[in-house]
Amino acid sequence: MTTPRKICLAMILCATLSTSAQSTHCIRAGATGTQSGSTWTDAYTNIPATLVRGDTYYIAAGSYGAYTFASVAGTSYIYLKKATVAVHGSATGWDDSYTNQVTFTLWPISSCHYLDIDGVTGDGFGDRGIKVSYSSLGQDGTVEVNANFVNIRSVEIAALDTQPTENQSWPVGCNQVNHDWLFTNCNFSGGCVGFQFSNGGGCSNLTVDHCYFSKIGSVAPQHSAGMSLSGIKNTTIRYCVFKDPYGNQFAPFIEPQGAGVTVGLYVYGNIFEITNGVTTSEGPLWFTQTGDYGTEVYFYNNTIYGMGSGIACGVGGNLVADYIHTSNNIWQACAGVPLIGYYNGGSPVNSTNAGSNILNTGEVAFVSTNTATFNLHLASDTSAGATLSATYGIDPDGVVRGTNGVWSKGAFQYLTNSIATSKATLTAGGTGAILIVTTNGNCTLTF
Repeated sequence: MTTPRKICLAMILCATLSTSAQSTHCIRAGATGTQSGSTWTDAYTNIPATLVRGDTYYIAAGSYGAYTFASVAGTSYIYLKKATVAVHGSATGWDDSYTNQVTFTLWPISSCHYLDIDGVTGDGFGDRGIKVSYSSLGQDGTVEVNANFVNIRSVEIAALDTQPTENQSWPVGCNQVNHDWLFTNCNFSGGCVGFQFSNGGGCSNLTVDHCYFSKIGSVAPQHSAGMSLSGIKNTTIRYCVFKDPYGNQFAPFIEPQGAGVTVGLYVYGNIFEITNGVTTSEGPLWFTQTGDYGTEVYFYNNTIYGMGSGIACGVGGNLVADYIHTSNNIWQACAGVPLIGYYNGGSPVNSTNAGSNILNTGEVAFVSTNTATFNLHLASDTSAGATLSATYGIDPDGVVRGTNGVWSKGAFQYLTNSIATSKATLTAGGTGAILIVTTNGNCTLTF
């Protein structure tokens, strides 16, 4: 009979063998050793041309220019991580100054599937551990993700930092049929479009999580958008902040468009805010063109602040094949009430749950709408929102919705003083987890 102790020993042995088969490498700009990558003294001076699947590459502070991620056979992930004081692989030759920001100019990811890149540090609209920035017109994406199973975490990606007048320059692009991407805790800025997925349909499984979009836009005659998604299937945009676009031709923050029908678009827990006076032609989510169609579109528990009126703060468009499902959203400080649902020059139709939204009534109290201390957490609770499925049951801070007995409307769950929380972000095996511990002793762990 196999005893639990034997099973445990076998599991430990397997884990040890698996770990020993994987290697770590060091990358440091300006290293003068053997450049074998084995230590910080002998570090590679750039990401090597050929990467090894299953291995981890730690990158020290420095400027590295452009790098093309070429195809590598296999399905084990390749890991690239910013080196930190706590985790940096080899101790030989290490110096704590190596933890400053890592910078690149361009990252074409061409058929390098199963790739996990982690800048590790930074949040909000601030710096990240890794920054990829390109400031000239004529380049499509600063990061082109023409590959499958790509995870990009805690990376700052910037395009042209002035308002372009043509449809070029964006932080992230994809012009091929690929699938399965995760962007989490990234900061996107510049260019005429934040995300430009223009393959004409066929892409699937995009998740954009806890990301920040700002300073994106263009001047006439080229319109622009926060995200332009062409016929992607199964897209989740959650817990992001879309803020203050540039220019006089900004359309929606999220614009499904072009060839192919967008199927499965899940937008929840986000903030769409304008405090710089720019007027958009469409709202936070709008199917702009006559041929832009979508089905299974869900827009739940978002906060929309400071936008226009009607279509200019609306959610909908040419959704002729299905309803748009909206619930628990807050519109405040907008020029008027939003249009919700299918709209083609007449009255909006085909929307569900519209009655559970707060449509610019002025009744919501936020922590602060002062420019210097802007904070759209709730200062007091809203009227009770609809109770949705568990998929939507966590807010951007990791708080369980309905914690105080009411499922709050808007991006954030209201918490009373008696349920103040502390939050820690855990990382294990390359996957981030959020642990919420409340003062009453309850714990919530989300992945």
